[in-house]
Amino acid sequence: MSIGDAPVLATEKPNEFRVVDSPSVILFFASLITLRENAMIGSIRDAGPTRAVNMKQFAAILGLVAFALVVTVGWQVASCELADRQLQEDLHDIAGQGGVRIGFVAPNTDDDFRNAVISKAKGYGISLQPNQITVQRNPDEAASAPIYLAADYSARINLFAYSFTLHFTPSSNKEAAR
Repeated sequence: MSIGDAPVLATEKPNEFRVVDSPSVILFFASLITLRENAMIGSIRDAGPTRAVNMKQFAAILGLVAFALVVTVGWQVASCELADRQLQEDLHDIAGQGGVRIGFVAPNTDDDFRNAVISKAKGYGISLQPNQITVQRNPDEAASAPIYLAADYSARINLFAYSFTLHFTPSSNKEAAR
């Protein structure tokens, strides 16, 4: 409200006004009104993008959790597969009987082969029992002839509340299995 060109402010008494001379008081009240309007407009305007930012953050966190789960399972499966491949290579080496062929050592018994396979498997974190290992010899060939070694075991993959089993059957020579 204004009287002529001078701005007025309401006093404590009803229906009584006084003229304000100071431009700083007018600027103060004008800035308060402007701030209030901007806050209202800003809160209306920011409601959408704030939710969009929160959804983007939620989606990013959810994506990282999913990625971590995939990496965890993939790591466990890959380590089991790698241990199986390494054990298969060792089975091939043990079955070759290199020392027996050149005469450095006497031929091994079936129990010696089983114990050698168990110790190699233990080095890869695979727990084997003697009844899980197959040793086959060809009775028509000499003692230094290659033999067939195979193992049969399972590895458990754990993912918090869910787990599953992978079955492995490494052997010294897949074709020799009967």
